[in-house]
Amino acid sequence: MYCIIPARKGSVGIKNKNIKIIKSKPLIFHTIDHAIKSKKISKIIVNTNDNRIIRMVNKAYNNRVEIFKRPNYLASSSSSAIDVYIHCIDQLNLLGSKIKNFCVLLPTSPLRNPKDIDKSINYYFHKKAKVVLSVSKNHPIEYLFKLDKNNKIQSYNFIKNSIKNRQNLKNSFCGNGSIYILNHESLKNKKNYFTDKTYGYEISSLTDLDIDNPNDLRIARKLI
Repeated sequence: MYCIIPARKGSVGIKNKNIKIIKSKPLIFHTIDHAIKSKKISKIIVNTNDNRIIRMVNKAYNNRVEIFKRPNYLASSSSSAIDVYIHCIDQLNLLGSKIKNFCVLLPTSPLRNPKDIDKSINYYFHKKAKVVLSVSKNHPIEYLFKLDKNNKIQSYNFIKNSIKNRQNLKNSFCGNGSIYILNHESLKNKKNYFTDKTYGYEISSLTDLDIDNPNDLRIARKLI
């Protein structure tokens, strides 16, 4: 299976996030190493518009990783990730590849377990899925509410809040951005991860950290 590792130049929460050093190597290298350790991934593609990342990856990994230069119109902070993936696979197929299914590993998940990559790929084919997303267990949805400008608690219209003990309520789940297994044709037609054949693959809370701000980066450096 082909693997795309998207690494756009620039970031909002942390400047030059993808090349921040964690345990003596750039953040993106951790995800590249996860993909190399996977038994199911046959080709690794770093999709980027950052020349520094291109130089670093070529020097460190030589021919083990392929670089796909992202066009500028897909490299802004408002660019759709789905459009980036579709464009990349379309171009590779035009060059002779025959990619039907592929995975995406975000470089912001340096704690992922490579075994979960292979298990989620197996799960994808077992379920005959169109999408498999790695997910994390969360609080029951009945516990959610919002705060107004004065910090007064307000209920969401679609949630019936509850004071029941947690064990009497079902957990909710959220995507954590660690692993995506995708069908190219479905993604191109739907432009959405949520289909009638979308499944969640739960990963451990010890490995689901998604680096989005400086505090996440500090936590990752401690845990890794």
